[in-house]
Amino acid sequence: MIDKINVLLLGGSGYLGAQLKHDLEKEKCLRTIITYYNTKPQDSSNFIKLDITNKVQVLKTLNLTEPDVIIWSLMSDSEDILINEGLENLLTFLKPSTKLIFISTDGVFSQGTGHFSEEDVPQLLDSKNPLSTYTNAKLIAEQKIRKAHLNSIIVRIGPIYGTNIDGVLDGRTKNLLEDFKINKIISKPTNLYKTFIHVKDISSSIVELVTNNYNGIFHLGPLSKESYYTFSKKRAAKFGKDPSYIKDDTISFEDAIHRAVPLDTSLNTEKANRILHTKFRI
Repeated sequence: MIDKINVLLLGGSGYLGAQLKHDLEKEKCLRTIITYYNTKPQDSSNFIKLDITNKVQVLKTLNLTEPDVIIWSLMSDSEDILINEGLENLLTFLKPSTKLIFISTDGVFSQGTGHFSEEDVPQLLDSKNPLSTYTNAKLIAEQKIRKAHLNSIIVRIGPIYGTNIDGVLDGRTKNLLEDFKINKIISKPTNLYKTFIHVKDISSSIVELVTNNYNGIFHLGPLSKESYYTFSKKRAAKFGKDPSYIKDDTISFEDAIHRAVPLDTSLNTEKANRILHTKFRI
């Protein structure tokens, strides 16, 4: 009888975490334990409480679960604390044999020139951008992991969309549908590019990465980038709304510099599309 792979999912009660929990538990070769921070989930089987910033709790959890693979799916309004304290705790006690899969972001490419490959060098985001604390914490996390734990995979993704296994819709689409309800004028930039990725495709990819021997960096998502304008029109049509109500807008180069907005953080995803079985929807 083949031993199951012990998987510790850090943050399994959120939007992406719920999908990961479902997909991991479908795999008969895996034994999955999921952590939560505040409210105990209704389906509390396989859930344990963990404050990742508490060093004693981290060590106790690792000793209890003896994970072969850890998936970092944690998010916080205080992302810098989560990284500087929580990730530091984890790396302190992590066995070299334990694989760490860390979910990062396309936001680490603040230069905004697009189609970034895994080999391109990220840059810190200017503090004028309100997302700088979050994205810079992710970049610092990447650097910590690559220095301290070679048995790791850094997964970079663009904006997540779609309905997850619990029927929860992404916030971006929910806001768009709310705007339609109140007949709000909707304008989206035609020159702000991302690699949008469906929540179920992220989860499917990560489950694949759990069960193979890959290490390094993976950019996940479809091969093509898309502007917020065309993406929003497609989402509107998906829900039976008239996409013609969405008007095109443009962010000027000067405004982008003034507000520190990277205009194109799209990812080169050729590696993931070549190696993984997951078919990324567009």
